[in-house]
Amino acid sequence: MDLTQLAYFRAAAQLEHFSRAADTMHVAQPALSRQIRTLETELGVTLFDRVGRGVRLTAAGRAILPRVERALAETDAIGRDVRALLELESGLVALGFLHSIGAHLLPNILAAFRARHPAIGFTLHEGPYSDLEERVRRGDLDLAISSPLPADDDDLVSTYLLRDDLVAALPPHHPQASHDEVRLAALAREPFIFLGAKFGELRRITWEACTVAGFTPRVAFEAEGLATMRGLVGAGLGVALLPGLASHVRDDKGPGLACRPLMARPAHRTIGLIRHRERILSPAAQAFVEVIVARFAGVEP
Repeated sequence: MDLTQLAYFRAAAQLEHFSRAADTMHVAQPALSRQIRTLETELGVTLFDRVGRGVRLTAAGRAILPRVERALAETDAIGRDVRALLELESGLVALGFLHSIGAHLLPNILAAFRARHPAIGFTLHEGPYSDLEERVRRGDLDLAISSPLPADDDDLVSTYLLRDDLVAALPPHHPQASHDEVRLAALAREPFIFLGAKFGELRRITWEACTVAGFTPRVAFEAEGLATMRGLVGAGLGVALLPGLASHVRDDKGPGLACRPLMARPAHRTIGLIRHRERILSPAAQAFVEVIVARFAGVEP
């Protein structure tokens, strides 16, 4: 008894016709009939009765059909599992991410993942959150690390990862740079450097935090990227609020820029992983989801 015989038997049982079953299995009808006769000989029973031009299962045939279907289903499952394992070991993940996490957070995440799955490759796309969401919707990206997290809808679903507190970015010789923490209200008279319109979430968070602190920020420059913003602040042209992940609070205390935490942490954004609700992830992409979610497990928003 072998799998070919079982597959031919199932096809004939479903179609109740040897010729049609042979067409479905892409073999000649005599070859299918011969395999079924061999199966009947090995089992010692007749599996089909001929009815006109067709066939019908005997009592013995009806008795073994459920077991044959289960055996073939298990065989199919083994094949799928093996293919999934091969894809996991050599897959490619299309991953999007915000500009502000590309220099620090993302490399650490990818290094941890590649230590476990060294053969999986990535195509990386850096952009603002609106671009990332659209690319996930279209299927250009498997996943995106983004902020703000979209409200779950018919297309997208999000998973919370971490809270990112904004910090005060100051020229190195600014009076507040000598403090361990900065009161946002102490910057009320300073010129502010804002990000451009495509960074709408960070603009909104900064503006609202200043308003709550009791002042309307005076915008001196609008920058189209975090690197430009940092350069303008370092040149003494204003102050800014930067994402903590992009500011290197612990390391950035030397010449060029001073980044300090804000008292009471009045401004933050939520970082998370977004994916398409209906689209099935490849094994490689699913493995990345499991690793990154586990990395931030236990962190509450």
